[in-house]
Amino acid sequence: MLQKERGRSLKGGFGFDPLLAYLDETREALAGVLRPGTAGANTASDHLRVLDLALEQLGQADAAGPIVVRTDSAGATHQFTDELREAHINFVMGYDLTAPVREAILTLPESAWTPAIRQDGAPREGAWVAEITDAWIWAAGPKGRG
Repeated sequence: MLQKERGRSLKGGFGFDPLLAYLDETREALAGVLRPGTAGANTASDHLRVLDLALEQLGQADAAGPIVVRTDSAGATHQFTDELREAHINFVMGYDLTAPVREAILTLPESAWTPAIRQDGAPREGAWVAEITDAWIWAAGPKGRG
């Protein structure tokens, strides 16, 4: 029987903060780690561990094509994005629309925007995407996103 300890975390010290990786094409689970409920959301080493496990599950043949890692804002850290870029793995990350992020988006030239596509490769009408990684000044981002 698990006993709840009070005062250690938002969850009172009880529970887990799992990180999971799924293959978008088939929706099968590739990897996951259970972390304590007190684990930090922006822990790049945990994100890298799950990515390594997921790539290992894919194997050499399946990982030969383009890979895109998608995360919420918890994955938007220097270390994780640097490692993804070094490995030539594309990524999409959610991020709070703060004033500096908004400014980075608004200053992009029109030529930076590309029509968005659906998972099947068909165009998504009325949707456009742009890369702001180089335009976004990480130093202006939230503290702890090292």
